[in-house]
Amino acid sequence: MKITCRAITNRGIERKLNEDCCLVDGWVQCSNMHAPRTFAIASAPFVVAVADGLGGHARGDLASNIALTRLAAITSDNVERLTESSLSEIIQTVHQDLVDMAELSAKYRGMGTTIAGIVFQSNKALAFNVGDSRVYRREGDYLQIISVDDRMPGERGFGEASAGSTSNILLQCLGVGTTSAPPTPHFSTVALGATDTFLLCTDGLFDCLSLDEIEAAVRRPDGESLEGLIAATLAAGAPDNVTIVEIKVIANDDAS
Repeated sequence: MKITCRAITNRGIERKLNEDCCLVDGWVQCSNMHAPRTFAIASAPFVVAVADGLGGHARGDLASNIALTRLAAITSDNVERLTESSLSEIIQTVHQDLVDMAELSAKYRGMGTTIAGIVFQSNKALAFNVGDSRVYRREGDYLQIISVDDRMPGERGFGEASAGSTSNILLQCLGVGTTSAPPTPHFSTVALGATDTFLLCTDGLFDCLSLDEIEAAVRRPDGESLEGLIAATLAAGAPDNVTIVEIKVIANDDAS
């Protein structure tokens, strides 16, 4: 098996602070990046994820960092045994940790984050999300969304950038406050084929670019897709932080 991950998190043009975060196999990055980082991962199991701290709330940057740092603490042995049930418990624990922090100090009150990721195991991928950060799977030249947007219906068509859309009202996330109902994570299990490509991103990507634009960048040669996505997002104004992780899994090293 050959696994290549490429990741970048960028604060965009209008935001002064990067409240996004990304996780690749234990590496957690919340600081602004100007170029993607490439990882060659020997084999499954491993976890990748993105998180989007809530803008306009207290310490969204800390919320996203805490969420992914907790996931990064999972050992490799535990990753292979993770199920929807056990992963849901971990996500609920992270949610409660954020709520508890908000109770301790006013400076943390209202802190929250989205989360989306994939647990890669020996022969399958378990995708999960809470909020509107996304997981896509590439199907030929196109992207199929396998996460679920926790957004108010009607805000955007399919979720990608569209004229006249101004609101991103979340139906659920991690944290926020003591009265917040525990989130219900969404899950999707995918059997890995000979070659699979997945894309994780925060809403700073698909709120800025159309699905056609995202797919066009993903079709670029290996090693150029994330550069194309970030360049297109910045050219379009990048009003929000944007984080992207691309994972390519080749079951047989000889596969093209």
